[in-house]
Amino acid sequence: MDQITTVSSVFSRFGDHIGTVLGILTSEVIEFIKFIDAHPQLLALSQIAENLCHILPALEKIVTDELDADKLGVWLQICEYIITQPNELISHFPDIAISSDNGKQKPFAKLYEKYPLYITLWFRHPAAELQNRYLLLQTHLLLTQHHFRWLTETADKKYESTTNESTRLIRQFADASKPEKVEELQQLLEMLPDVPMPMEAFLQLVEELEADYSFYPEPYGKAIDVLRRMLWYANEHRGGFSRRNNRTWQAILSREAIRTPVIAKDEDGRAINFVIEAVHMPSQSEDEERAAKRAGCAPGEVKSGVEHLIISDEFETGQSNLSPLAGRSPVSHIKRTREKYKAIALANQLLPTRWETLSLHEVALLLKEISDLVRNPDKRRKYQYSDKVCNAELAALLTAIYWTGNPLKTVIGYRFCLSREKLPKSLEPTDHRYIIDSDEWALGSLSPDYRTTLSSKTKKHLYDIQHHVILHTQNKTNFIIQQWLRGYKELHDRKYKSKMLFGLDYETYQQPVDSFLKTINKKYKTRLTKTRIATDLFHRLYRYSGDVVESMLITGQGHYLGMVPLHYSSPSLHRLQEVYSGTCQYITQAVYLELSKPVKEAEPNNKWLSTEKTMQIHAGGRHYLKPGHVAQLVVDLRARFKKCLKFAGFNDYLVELHNDYTIYVAEMLGFITGYRAVRDPLDALSQLDWETGFACISDKDDENFYNARLVWIPQIGLKQLRYYQRHCQLLAERLILINPRLATQLFSHGDLVDSSVPFLFLLQPNGRLLSLRPSEIERRLRNVFPVPVNVNRSYLRNRLRELSCPAEIVNYFMGHWENGEEPFGLYSTLSPDDFKRAIEEPLLQILEVDGWKVIEGLGRA
Repeated sequence: MDQITTVSSVFSRFGDHIGTVLGILTSEVIEFIKFIDAHPQLLALSQIAENLCHILPALEKIVTDELDADKLGVWLQICEYIITQPNELISHFPDIAISSDNGKQKPFAKLYEKYPLYITLWFRHPAAELQNRYLLLQTHLLLTQHHFRWLTETADKKYESTTNESTRLIRQFADASKPEKVEELQQLLEMLPDVPMPMEAFLQLVEELEADYSFYPEPYGKAIDVLRRMLWYANEHRGGFSRRNNRTWQAILSREAIRTPVIAKDEDGRAINFVIEAVHMPSQSEDEERAAKRAGCAPGEVKSGVEHLIISDEFETGQSNLSPLAGRSPVSHIKRTREKYKAIALANQLLPTRWETLSLHEVALLLKEISDLVRNPDKRRKYQYSDKVCNAELAALLTAIYWTGNPLKTVIGYRFCLSREKLPKSLEPTDHRYIIDSDEWALGSLSPDYRTTLSSKTKKHLYDIQHHVILHTQNKTNFIIQQWLRGYKELHDRKYKSKMLFGLDYETYQQPVDSFLKTINKKYKTRLTKTRIATDLFHRLYRYSGDVVESMLITGQGHYLGMVPLHYSSPSLHRLQEVYSGTCQYITQAVYLELSKPVKEAEPNNKWLSTEKTMQIHAGGRHYLKPGHVAQLVVDLRARFKKCLKFAGFNDYLVELHNDYTIYVAEMLGFITGYRAVRDPLDALSQLDWETGFACISDKDDENFYNARLVWIPQIGLKQLRYYQRHCQLLAERLILINPRLATQLFSHGDLVDSSVPFLFLLQPNGRLLSLRPSEIERRLRNVFPVPVNVNRSYLRNRLRELSCPAEIVNYFMGHWENGEEPFGLYSTLSPDDFKRAIEEPLLQILEVDGWKVIEGLGRA
């Protein structure tokens, strides 16, 4: 690099002129000239300044502390003046506006080695759509040369070779005099970023390209190596690498944290109350999350293992809120906070002894007192607790609160209709309708927040998620609702066609409900609240089924422990009715036993949907495959592989055979383990224990491996992986002349822990490696299996649940847990052997029904 050690007369005059016109210091202008390593006569500076008007703003976005933002602003001001006042400058500096006659490099004949940076900044890419990427490449070149200049001046290090190679390469990207070279490098340029990113992130991207055999070693090997060394040396000067400037990490840090309410404020109020929110950082960038969502993953499924809690204490003093530290030292406050965190871990286990769950004694007293409100017609018409709400209406209101598991504010919006045919086409999850003729409750299906629609081809493979969840208690509690409806118009002179079960406002109903509960509490020394009676059913449903998602779908109430599993859960309406009616009957029988009264059985209604019908209706996530579609996929993949075997000797035979074989193995592995849609699943065989069949999976995890999970792979899967390993080792013999570098690594494929070649991989027609990305799987299966790549997870979760695998085990299998639920944590009582025994039989049954079989690749007998 030709360092400018003295300021030429042209530089002095230019600095004085610009300084006078713009009112800046001459030294700032000279510093700018040195920064771009300018030609002594400022040759063709006009075009370079025009390019710098785009480069300098990008530079401001990628620097950390190397360059002052104010300094960059002054330099940008200089460039804008140069391109807006050309005539005034030409009279003083005629060489400034020299340009090429043919749009090529003529102004700099025989000057490339003297002023490599300056000349490279003059170039523009001939393709307008690639110019932005090229400008960002020039931006990083300018920044790296700034670091090299500093190292040369202070540390006496020489970087002429790297400078010459990097500037020559970047000129070749856009040298219009050599169109064949521009065309050759175009694909590589298209892989480079089109938005500003930190130098470390740029280096990481280049290293990823270097590791990708699609681009390395030829035809881009040397070019990638030059870029990598240029960025590496500059990063070395900047003090190494920090996670802060990692490309993906930077994108993650810029995202808003995920705030999840863990403990909400009890609307009934307490003298001392607190609210707890859990705050997680996402472990994926927005781009990664969008790609995962397209593949069928739950958005935000994998959060950072580090959880922060925000505890908001509320002290109701009647005057002002006191500090949470009031009366406690900082040390005791920290200790108290830690105890709350431990309490949350315990609360996440949803144990039946929690405060939210009523005791059997409390339930019995509550239901008895509600029933007493309507025991005879005279008492039914009385206004015992309010002058606006009669006993019949209050009893119906309390019945709806308890048996639908919803709070008072939601219940007062309930409606009724005469039959199922009168239901609207769609309902919200909290929009309950009481159906008179069939004595049922209908509500909308709780589902993930989908913002895209499925194609018609995809819908043919998946269950059509039902908009209505129809439930019946199979006890006589709804008799109270029916009694209220009979006297509906007579009592309040309301129009029957209004369809509102309860027509008054919240404040009007709150007073009699509070009075009723206060009377019971005083009479029986209980602690009933509106919140407790509204949430009791949810926890009893969970206790009955073991699946928090089913509780959510039945009540229409979300729960933070079930929002991710909901994305993959699509239970049938038959299952939901079974859980709901089973829970209701269990409560009824227990209450009658507690009250020492004979159980009154409710008769089934002949207008209920048949079992065959309810088995075909599903609610929840929309990615559950219909029966037979996985089996058909297996048939299609095996047929494709066998067809390829018949064309041995054709040009692309080896590549097509390997790719078809890899897709089959990848799909089998996905439908055995529930692998998420990730690049290069099962990165190495070292993650697998061949003796026990256990494998450690860390798909879509972050650096703390909080979401790493244990899965069990049956013998059919282990045998298939061994065949694939042997296939790849034999493949190396065929590739030795085509791609010797890849072939050398494949000879020991699967045996090395740190191999740069992933265990599952595809091949390009030229014999180079192609990563097994979800997009590649989707593209290759588009015609036979047009569904999201992650559909295997929904399929496995639902099939395992249908085969009576405990929901807790299924969640562990899927990798779904929160603080306190870790399956193999320090205090967990679950052993891997118990986990295997629970999962083995249903998983083997699924594989047998779907027809998965071991097939051999190369080396077949």
